[in-house]
Amino acid sequence: MKAYVESYGCALNHADANILKSLLRKHGAEITDSPEDAGIMFLNTCAVKLPTERRMIDRIKEMDSGNLVVCGCLPAVNLKEIRKISDCTVMDTNSFGRIGDILDGARGDFFSSQHANKLLLPQAYEGPVAVIPCSEGCLGACAYCGTKNARGDLTSYPAKEVKAAVEKAVASGAKEIQLTAQDMGVYGRDIGTTLPELLREVCSVDGSFRVRVGMSNPNAVRKMLAEYLDAFSEENVYKFFHVPVQSGSDAVLRRMRRPYTAAEFKEVVNAIRKRFPDAVIATDVIVGFPGETAEDFGATQQLIRECGFEVVNISKFFPRPRTEAAGMKKTPTHVAKQRSVACAELCAEVSAQRNERFVGREWDVTVLSERENGGFVARAPNYRRAILDEVSIGERVRVRIIKSEANYLVGEAVERLADRRHCQQTPEEGHSHHHDDCR
Repeated sequence: MKAYVESYGCALNHADANILKSLLRKHGAEITDSPEDAGIMFLNTCAVKLPTERRMIDRIKEMDSGNLVVCGCLPAVNLKEIRKISDCTVMDTNSFGRIGDILDGARGDFFSSQHANKLLLPQAYEGPVAVIPCSEGCLGACAYCGTKNARGDLTSYPAKEVKAAVEKAVASGAKEIQLTAQDMGVYGRDIGTTLPELLREVCSVDGSFRVRVGMSNPNAVRKMLAEYLDAFSEENVYKFFHVPVQSGSDAVLRRMRRPYTAAEFKEVVNAIRKRFPDAVIATDVIVGFPGETAEDFGATQQLIRECGFEVVNISKFFPRPRTEAAGMKKTPTHVAKQRSVACAELCAEVSAQRNERFVGREWDVTVLSERENGGFVARAPNYRRAILDEVSIGERVRVRIIKSEANYLVGEAVERLADRRHCQQTPEEGHSHHHDDCR
C-alpha cells in the first residue's frame, strides 16, 4: 500500500511525522509524495492557534475521501470540529502503536493517555536536519494553551537514548540537530536530570554537527541560569535562545498563569546578553489577551525595545477549547489586529538594527540548503540565516557578512575550508510546514 503523509506545526510535530513515516515503512507501506497515488493518507495536524485549526479543517475537507487519518494535536484539542465535517479515522499523539492496525483496516478514534518513549520507535534521519524529541508534555498550566490537552504532563526520555538518537542522526549525515520538546527548560525534572546535563551528553557525540535547542520557558531557565549558560558555551551549540515572554505586563502574565514577572524575564535576557553578546534571542508575544489594556500593550512594546529581540513570534489571542482563557472576555478583534500590526512593525525595526552589527563579521559555515528565490542558505553560529551565492550544498566556507536585512544576513564566501569535528553551520528546515515550538 502507498501512504501519503502531510505534516504541519511545531518541531515536535515534525519529529512525529518522521516516526510516522518510519512506522509505515516498517509495516510494509511505501511513502508517496502524491496524495492521488495513496491508498491511505495521514494529515499530521497542528492546533496551537485558531487560524491554524481552521486551516487544518479546510485541509481535512479537501483530503477527505474515505482513506484519511487525522493525527497530531487537533484530535485531542478539538475532535468536535473534525466530527462536524468528517467521519475520518483520528489518532492522537500517543497512539503510534496502532499504525499496523490502521493499515490492516481498523477505523475509528484512537486515543491513549500513556506517553510512549518515541525514541524507541523506528525513525529514519534523512537530509541535513534531524529533529530529536527529548520529552512529551510539559509542567505548565498556561490559561490559553490547548496544546496541554494534546500532549499532557511531562515525560522526559533518558539522556542516553537522546544521545543514541543523535549518534544515529549524525551517522546518517545530519549536520543540524534540533532538540525539541514543549519546554526544553524542564527536560529531565521527572527523571532526575537537567537540560545542561543532556547538552553535555549530546555534545560529546563525535561528528561534524551543531545543536539547536528548542524553546525553554523563562521560569525554568531562571532556576538553572548559570548551568544553562555554561551548557551553551559548548562549541557546537548554537548561541540561539528561544525564551517566550508572551507579555511585558505583569498583570497580563498573571492572567495567563505565566509564573514569572517581566523583570524576572529581563534578568534572563540580560544574563544571556552578558555571556553571549552576539546571541540571537527569540521570544513569543501574544497581543490582545483578554483584559489587555493600552498600558499593558505599551509595556510589551517597551520590553521589546529594552531586550532588543532578534526574533519575535507574534500571535493575536484566539481562545482554544477547554482552556481557562476561553471563558474570559475577549479584546475587540480590531484592537488586537491594530496591536499586532504595531508590534510587527516595531519588531522588524528592532531586528534590523540588531542585524547591522554583524556586517563585516566572518564565520565558518556549512552550506546545506538552496533558497527558493535564489542563492544558498547557511546559518551563523548564532543561528542567523546567511544567504550566499556561488557555493555548493555541503561545502564548508569562511563567509564574510556584507549586508544585513531585518531577518537575515547576506554573505560572500572568502575561503573554502576542510571539514572538521564541529562545523560552524547548518541548514534550512526542510519542507514540512512547521514553526519553532508549541508554546
